[in-house]
Amino acid sequence: MSDRKHVFDTVNRYADGIWNKPGAIVAFDAALDKLLGLEPTPVPTKPVSDFDKAVIAHLRDEEGVRPEAYRDHLGYWTIGIGRLIDPRKGGRITPEEDAILLANDPSRQGKSWRQYVLTEPEMNMLKLNDIERFVSVISKWPAWKAVGDNIPRKVALTSMAFQLGADGLAKFKNSLRMVEQGRFADAADNFMKSKWARQTRNGRGGLRR
Repeated sequence: MSDRKHVFDTVNRYADGIWNKPGAIVAFDAALDKLLGLEPTPVPTKPVSDFDKAVIAHLRDEEGVRPEAYRDHLGYWTIGIGRLIDPRKGGRITPEEDAILLANDPSRQGKSWRQYVLTEPEMNMLKLNDIERFVSVISKWPAWKAVGDNIPRKVALTSMAFQLGADGLAKFKNSLRMVEQGRFADAADNFMKSKWARQTRNGRGGLRR
């Protein structure tokens, strides 16, 4: 990219501040690659564990898969495998994620997230980032430690964190205490009594396994 500095400097001269926009440099560099017939630098991918695969499969079934933006049952804009992108509810695509999406398809530059059409790998990337974000919080909880290496139970807790947010899940103190005590069937029954469980399509059967 160093040999392209004069191109970037020229663009910056006539579009002051353009490089301050998230993903602008990556997207423009990718566009130059395409113009010159060069292969773009591949975006590094994260290793996917059996747990990650299980969560993605579960959420694909629970949330559905939509490559284009849509309104969820509460009217908030969502895309991919249930990724909330509506700023009214704190949703977004991070600057780092947007840089990758723009590098993948520079024609997205200047468009809103609601105009994006995601590929299968891109939808999985966003979901893996969601999983990492939620697990980084709930993995510190005694309830998480209590389920050990049991993937179905970890998937159930992660799915609930995804649905409710980590703060929302933390409010289910009695149910989480039952998980800590190894009373998994009781915890699942208690979760199912909540208003939230009645509004979701799938139950929390994974805790029983």
